Amino acid sequence: MTGFSALLEEQLAQGLIYGCVVMIGTPEEELFFRAAGTADRKSGVPMTREALFDMASVTKAVCTATLLARLHAEGRIDYDAPLTACLPEFRGKAAAIPTLRELAAHCSGIGNARPHYDPAMLQGSEALMAALHEIPVPTLPGTEYVYSCANYILLGLVIEKITGQALEQLAQKEIFAPAGMVRSSWGMPRPEFRNRTVHEYLPRGPIVPGEAAVPPEVWQLHLADELPSDPTARWALPRRIGNAGLFSCADDLARFARWLLKRPFPEETMRELCRNSAPAGLHPRSCGWDLEPTRVFSDSAIHHTGWSGQSFWIDFERPLFALVLTNRSEEYARAKSGRLELIRAALNETAK
Repeated sequence: MTGFSALLEEQLAQGLIYGCVVMIGTPEEELFFRAAGTADRKSGVPMTREALFDMASVTKAVCTATLLARLHAEGRIDYDAPLTACLPEFRGKAAAIPTLRELAAHCSGIGNARPHYDPAMLQGSEALMAALHEIPVPTLPGTEYVYSCANYILLGLVIEKITGQALEQLAQKEIFAPAGMVRSSWGMPRPEFRNRTVHEYLPRGPIVPGEAAVPPEVWQLHLADELPSDPTARWALPRRIGNAGLFSCADDLARFARWLLKRPFPEETMRELCRNSAPAGLHPRSCGWDLEPTRVFSDSAIHHTGWSGQSFWIDFERPLFALVLTNRSEEYARAKSGRLELIRAALNETAK
């Protein structure tokens, strides 16, 4: 048994993950692929290449950051503009108004708790969307790194305000279609691919609106566990928000990576996706991606993770991409580090 296979069997046996899809590729070819375990641990449905994952926070990088890059390439946004210049409806009490760059790099001054809009979820999408315009900014922007979904919720609202279009429509036109992502969608799985949805069975939290507050289709998909695991993205439906909600598969993410590796935006915009936007001493982030060194990929690699068990890397220097998509157990930190170890072992296999 190879190093990768032994490590994978160990993680499956420990219940750290229940199934996974692992892929490594270059712009020209696939170097490594493996699907193992189950896509639904209750029914025992096996994991396959076609498995459709709730990508959770990978949405921030693949969808929201890419749409911002398109607007930047067209000269329609300035990353250093204050939030209220792009979203004048923002009414949150703020120590100071953060810039789009500070929001994208998670140093906006916004915390990672949700008490300011959690109650609105019980009242349905319209009330929740109104509350999202009032997210407070208690800390001076640029002074500390706090990973917060609220940053990308606000950036999603900025995108919709500037374009006058819904996020899912923009993603289809500006990302999914040009990259060839034929199975991907934002907010809920496409009907023809719902039978391939991976089920995580992770805790969903105590907030569940009454059935009367939720559109019938959304309620039925909630009961079938085919909506985003993120509660804000789930109960904002039918509106989409910028922090979560992407459903995608390994082949579509490979197509996205190859598209981005071809540098589809002007060089200045590509630099914003790849260079550190955080103030000195804070966690390195670009306008959309994590830049923390992994000691597995080059210093030019960008990456992002998803709460429900995903890791996605794009390395412009080598060039290559890699992904580990899982339905993890409740041990978030161990599962996250385990995904990096899996891809390290897989890369070693490709080097032999």
